[in-house]
Amino acid sequence: MAYSVGNAESAALLQKIFDCFNSHDPEKFRAFCSDDFEFHDASSPHPIKGRETFLTLLQGWWSAFPDATIIGKMTVASGNWAAAEATAKGTHKGIFKGIPATGKVVSWPLMEIAEFRDGRLKTLRAYRDNANIYKQLGVLPVGL
Repeated sequence: MAYSVGNAESAALLQKIFDCFNSHDPEKFRAFCSDDFEFHDASSPHPIKGRETFLTLLQGWWSAFPDATIIGKMTVASGNWAAAEATAKGTHKGIFKGIPATGKVVSWPLMEIAEFRDGRLKTLRAYRDNANIYKQLGVLPVGL
C-alpha cells in the first residue's frame, strides 16, 4: 500500500483483501470473509450475500483476467472501516460479461470500502469505472 492514514489494523486488513484477490486463491477469501459477508457492487442493484456467491463472482473475474491484480494507492481507515483507492490490471483471456477474450491488457481505477469484524471481512463495497474497461476491450467507443 503506497499511503495509509488512520487505524493501522483496519488499513492492513484492507490490504489483505488485495492480497487475497491477487493470489487468485478462493480459499484465502473463504477464510477471510465472515459467515454473513455481503458484497455491494456499485454496478449492481442488489448486494451479493454470502461468501460462496462472492467467490463465484471472483472466479469469473479470475477466469476472464487470469493475471488480474489490484494495487492499492491510498488507504484511509477509522475504527472497523477502511477505504482504498486502487488500480486493477489484467489481460483479457477469458469471457467477461459475455465478451470473448481479446488478449488486451486493461487497467481501471477502483475504490473499495470495507467493514471488518473480529479481523474478518464483513462488508465490501466496490466502485469501479466499468465504461473504462469496456472502452479498453473495444466494445464501447473511446469518445463516450
